[in-house]
Amino acid sequence: AGSTKSDVARLARDILGDRHPQFIPGHPVAGSEMTGPEAADPLLYHGCKVVLTPFDETPGAVQHRLIRIWEACGARVLLMDPVAHDQALASVSHLPHFLSAVYMGQVVRTQDADTRLNLAGTGFRDFTRIAAGSPEVWRDIFFSNRAAMLRELDDFEQVLKIWRAALEDDTHPGTLEALLDQSALARRFWGGRSQMP
Repeated sequence: AGSTKSDVARLARDILGDRHPQFIPGHPVAGSEMTGPEAADPLLYHGCKVVLTPFDETPGAVQHRLIRIWEACGARVLLMDPVAHDQALASVSHLPHFLSAVYMGQVVRTQDADTRLNLAGTGFRDFTRIAAGSPEVWRDIFFSNRAAMLRELDDFEQVLKIWRAALEDDTHPGTLEALLDQSALARRFWGGRSQMP
């Protein structure tokens, strides 16, 4: 039930040998920044997506049985290749956690951090909420998905350059507005938990 699948699939093949088709790596895309027993939620999987990454050799009956178990928990199941899973999750899960933590670290290192934090509102709260997650868990996720994370950071840096150039160019304010509009529309049309790829 971890956030990366390529490493798990590789270990399963190595450790389980011929019995590896009996094991189906999975990732329930659920949870929050909360940790420990007090964060338990009986409806955690209700309406959430669960990604399963079966092996080519995994019997269909075994896949079907596991899908039915997850559906009984209220989840919606998606089958993916482990590498495709890891790249996609690097983009929509791992990179946001990384950027949130980096931003929080930048704010608290300023000389007037107390003033900034006292003025922070809902935008700051929403953007930094996931930075409160378990450092040990996220360290392991980042390292286990390092190659995909580095590719996502490269892509992010390229896009950030475009946005920075638009901000620096005050002779063409429409460029920045167009970028903002594109992102605003994309976010408004994203369906969140109800969306299934």
